[in-house]
Amino acid sequence: VTFAQSSLPMALGGAMPLPDILRAQRPGLRILDVAAGSGGYGITLAQASPGSKLTFLDWPNVAAVSKRHADMFGVGDRVTILPGSALALDWGGPYDIVVMGNFFHHFDMPTCVSIAAKAKKALAPVGVFATAEFVADEERNTEPMALHFSVAMPVWTNGRPAYTVSAAASILRDGGF
Repeated sequence: VTFAQSSLPMALGGAMPLPDILRAQRPGLRILDVAAGSGGYGITLAQASPGSKLTFLDWPNVAAVSKRHADMFGVGDRVTILPGSALALDWGGPYDIVVMGNFFHHFDMPTCVSIAAKAKKALAPVGVFATAEFVADEERNTEPMALHFSVAMPVWTNGRPAYTVSAAASILRDGGF
């Protein structure tokens, strides 16, 4: 909850290019924000898509923070909460966009593949899955933010550093993308 309350500026900054990249300015999109946290990714997409429907998937106490933020940004009336664990719940769908910010790094590869498969299953036939992560280069010697992030990961995730580009590609490919 504390992280969700305090991370909105970071999420909004990371989400700013999404409407253009995903061509999300179309009206009436169905958007799922997985492990929504602050809700910044979903809120940004909902603001770009008039009449869109936004679903926040997160634990109930965290999703309440996402909803408060959506209310502040004028899209709260279009929000539905899907409360619970992203690992355990059926995500429903179909969604035009499934967005997930900084979630894969918490899990091992097989769990990440199952998450990617859930995203694929929840998408409409021409839907888009977008995820943001700190991703390291193959040699782990560039991408300073990913490398700094990797130093912290063993403390937070029982030893998993940030994934490399090829590992992230494998997760998505093995998940059906």
